[in-house]
Amino acid sequence: NTTSTTTDEQHSNNARKRTTSLLSFIRHQKQTHFNEAIMLVRVGDFYETYGIDAIMLVEHCGLNPMAGKARAGCPWRNVQATLDGLTNAGFRVAVYEEWKGDDDEFRTMVGTDASLE
Repeated sequence: NTTSTTTDEQHSNNARKRTTSLLSFIRHQKQTHFNEAIMLVRVGDFYETYGIDAIMLVEHCGLNPMAGKARAGCPWRNVQATLDGLTNAGFRVAVYEEWKGDDDEFRTMVGTDASLE
């Protein structure tokens, strides 16, 4: 069925774009603001991290890599134990949460000069 194949391909392409956007965001934030911290990013019900940060999570918190790649994470309900493991090992940790409010509310909360990049 051509329609089904097209829909599956579109879904796959959209998922790839979201992943690429998330990874670009993480790389930018890490390079710009948190180059000496391990970044945990809330993605749905999980906190995830990538690259060398994921390796630190595996080594110091006893977590498993996801899909055999340099990606690791924990469910939201285990994040405190993960944070404790990393900070007890001497690491700084930056945690990014999802923002569900609107842009004006965000600017009011953090100040009018806040960038939404």
